[in-house]
Amino acid sequence: MTEKNKIRLLIADDFEIIRHTIARVVSLDGDIEVIGEANNGLEAVEKTCQLHPDVVLLDMRMPIMGGIAALKEIMRRCPTPVLMVSAFAKEGAEDTLEALEAGAVDFVPKLDAHGSMDIGLFKQTLLEKIRAASQVRPQIFTRPSPALSKPLLAATRPPQPKQTHNAIDIVLIGASTGGPNALQTVMADMPGDLPVGILIVQHMPPAFTGQLAARLNKVSQMEVREARDGDSIKAGLALIAPGDRHFLIRQIGAVSLAEEPATSLHRPSVDILMHSGAQTYGRHALGVILTGMGDDGAVGVAALKDCGGTIIAQDEASSIVYGMPRAVAHLADSICPLPEVAAAIRSYI
Repeated sequence: MTEKNKIRLLIADDFEIIRHTIARVVSLDGDIEVIGEANNGLEAVEKTCQLHPDVVLLDMRMPIMGGIAALKEIMRRCPTPVLMVSAFAKEGAEDTLEALEAGAVDFVPKLDAHGSMDIGLFKQTLLEKIRAASQVRPQIFTRPSPALSKPLLAATRPPQPKQTHNAIDIVLIGASTGGPNALQTVMADMPGDLPVGILIVQHMPPAFTGQLAARLNKVSQMEVREARDGDSIKAGLALIAPGDRHFLIRQIGAVSLAEEPATSLHRPSVDILMHSGAQTYGRHALGVILTGMGDDGAVGVAALKDCGGTIIAQDEASSIVYGMPRAVAHLADSICPLPEVAAAIRSYI
């Protein structure tokens, strides 16, 4: 790969050994070039505006100016795709969700300076997320109002007339990169008396999903909480799969949590949720795929479609990463911008 085509990365961390270790890790595959380093948040802001990197890797905890404050300044002065570095623990979850709301693309685990982390897994996760972040369009970070963004939206496929579809008894939602903000937009527009239940899979570590559920519960008229094994599926209730557990429907009206298959690329897996919905609710299930990296959900959505289920996909223009929605777009009954997803869901119920 030529120097011109390499992804230009800025690393901001107050530990020199961490910066240098990350620089070595990302340089191994040859498609990422570290163009600068910063040892505090203020320096990260200044170097981002001076060097114009493709992606900024920004530690949450730094001196002089913290990671979230630096992120907000970057978004204000020189909007750039930012990956936050966070400890995957409960105390870091709230800050990370705040960073995602402030414009960060995604987050990655904090590399342990003592070397206790699996470096192979760290490298794989880091490279995937840097590459995905580098593809994000700058206008996503300016967060224009829906009214202003409409001229930028790609052609959409509006919902089909309600009477041509089966009665919907359950809504299944899958999301990954950009999902927390997308889910907040969707759930804020869902009525408290929605006559069906909603099940959600968002790719997140275990400590984060409970915090996400609490945040969504604050903005939604529906009750939103993290799922427990054996929970009932109820009208007006949205359940979020806990991190590191698959989310299944074993029988109509009840959910189950499982560790197997442990070999699944994601746990929880959107594919597994959609497959179980196909097997239990069949044509009476509505599957929704929101922004996300990769193609988790494509196989499960195909199974749901084969059973006569209905599919909604977020459009490309409003997706942070158009991976998961792209993988199911050819099966979708409706493709729409994020601000219209909730209305599309309601139109089928």
